[in-house]
Amino acid sequence: MAETQNINEQVKQEAAAIISDGTKIRERIANLVALGAEQAQVSGEGLLGLAKSIMDTAATTVNQSLPADPNSTLRQVIDGLSDGVTSAALAAKMAVSESVSSGKSFAENDMQKFLSDISTLREMYSQTVIDGLGKIKNLTGSQLGDLKNHAVAAQSSVLSALQQAFEAAYQHPIELGKESVQTGVEFTRQTVGSLFSAVGRLLQDAGTKITPEEKK
Repeated sequence: MAETQNINEQVKQEAAAIISDGTKIRERIANLVALGAEQAQVSGEGLLGLAKSIMDTAATTVNQSLPADPNSTLRQVIDGLSDGVTSAALAAKMAVSESVSSGKSFAENDMQKFLSDISTLREMYSQTVIDGLGKIKNLTGSQLGDLKNHAVAAQSSVLSALQQAFEAAYQHPIELGKESVQTGVEFTRQTVGSLFSAVGRLLQDAGTKITPEEKK
């Protein structure tokens, strides 16, 4: 629990700093979410908890100091969250595909945890974003309505990526009691946590290529 709280606190602090700074909000929130996905999975917080942390922080930060253009700021947060979750889901899909092609299988515990997380996020993503927006004060009814509509529209890419990741994980051989994709192929079982490490590696590589100027 302490580990989860520390991760939550770190994410919230970094998100608050990004939103307060007001520059490249979408890109930086996307990187924060994508690169925090591995730890969110390891801690048990999951991607849904990560998304909730981002939206709660956005509400708190905007309530404390209303930006000159709150609509633009919050749209960038929503889009950054969408980009980050999408990247994490597609990286997971790639990690699973790479493991199968190299004759390796992830631990059943990893796969079950990941499938559960993806399923929950698919069901709750839009509502999590909308709930976060509902905590923001000093917005007109029109502004809030526009932001909620934007959140619903932005979820299409997220849901598509989550579906792809879910299908890849569900078809993963051996560890979920399924037969190998080819008769006679023996898969090497990887240790618990390998899936999330692989996702983190792929996201780190992608982040370094996408925003090299922001990497120290």
